[in-house]
Amino acid sequence: MGIYVELDAASKWPEEVAASVLSQGQSKTTLLLLEVRGRSDVDAFLKAHKAEVDQALSVYGGVLFRGFDTQGAQDLMRVADSVLDEPMVYRDRASPRSQVEGFVFTSTDAASHLNIRMHCESSFTHRWPGRILFQCVKPSRSGGATPIADVREVYKRISEPLRRRLEESGISYVRHFGSGPGMDFRDVFQVKDEDELRRYCKEAGIHIGEMPDGKLRLWQTRPALAVHPKTNEKVWFNHACTLHVSLLESGLRDALRAQYGESSLPHNTYAGDGSLLSDGEVEELYAAYEAEILRFDWQAGDVLLLDNMLMAHGRDPYEGNREVVVAMGDPLTWDDVTHSGMQGFSPDCLESIDSKKDVEKAGEKAVFNLSEEALLQILLEIVREALEQPELTASDDFFEFGGDSVIAAKVVQEVEEKVGLTIPLDLFFDTECIRDWARELTMAEV
Repeated sequence: MGIYVELDAASKWPEEVAASVLSQGQSKTTLLLLEVRGRSDVDAFLKAHKAEVDQALSVYGGVLFRGFDTQGAQDLMRVADSVLDEPMVYRDRASPRSQVEGFVFTSTDAASHLNIRMHCESSFTHRWPGRILFQCVKPSRSGGATPIADVREVYKRISEPLRRRLEESGISYVRHFGSGPGMDFRDVFQVKDEDELRRYCKEAGIHIGEMPDGKLRLWQTRPALAVHPKTNEKVWFNHACTLHVSLLESGLRDALRAQYGESSLPHNTYAGDGSLLSDGEVEELYAAYEAEILRFDWQAGDVLLLDNMLMAHGRDPYEGNREVVVAMGDPLTWDDVTHSGMQGFSPDCLESIDSKKDVEKAGEKAVFNLSEEALLQILLEIVREALEQPELTASDDFFEFGGDSVIAAKVVQEVEEKVGLTIPLDLFFDTECIRDWARELTMAEV
């Protein structure tokens, strides 16, 4: 991956540990690699050198431990006990995860073909982990890196006008829950019902409202910039790019915008003053992350410790089996740090944008004259090809055979091109099988 390795002569580590600094290309992101010669007790090492590890984390933002006796979730829990003062559970989730053991979770359950964009964990919430640990139990056959980027350097790369605009307004995060694509609010917030959700939102400073179609709209405004509480450096600390619709796969992005408009997208980000973040602005912001990315190849047993306010991370698409688990802790809130400003966001501004688009689209409905059975055969052909499942039947569940939101968007596009019919994305999530799609669509057109 074009990694440059330089010996770390500044710190004194024991003889059995080789210390080196990793860097890559023009990126100013660096990572300290501590590689042990022969298996060693990671607990004993961390307890004996906690002060040195803490110092290295403030300088580099991340430390990669390699060659220690770490193999599974229990080992990561032991590491976490040594480097985290207060482990955290994962709430207000932006990605699906599964609990492995205790406070150890899968890094993400998102499909292997998806690119998880660069972000600082939970930076859009009221409470986030100060530190995050990754452990590679099994590296993938190809791809699957966890790229990192120093957000001190990301901040410096953003143009002054855009940076100033977002520092003054903050970032607003808007999500909708109900039928259709996206995670269920019970999974996102780890609550049992809507009453518990409302209590959580009140405590977390999240606004909640109900849409005319029964969906729940949640929005929260957070700063774009923070000052690190230990190093006193400015860091670009937000999810403005990660949760913006423009960075989704192009087919899914276009389908979501066409069907939900700006006001009802499953999730999106806006400036805190209510103005839109343009695709061009998001492209500029994400280019700053990409310019600072450092990638390394995972090895089984690797443990990566990141200061979550100094280092962003992501996940590359991959092939083969990949098992990476995480633990996080040492929580911080916006009351604990100096940060940039926030303005009072109102989602009402989004409705006016969609009202204008609705007028422009009036009268565009296509002519539809297929029978239910004819439509079913077309749907089956398209879905079988999209899922690469030639034996799929009309009674099979789309998601059980490997379907997801991205593939659903491709199906929507193909059906529209072949028969001039737009399938509501909600239909994929609200019906049990492909036969139900044909029935619902035919009835809706009668």
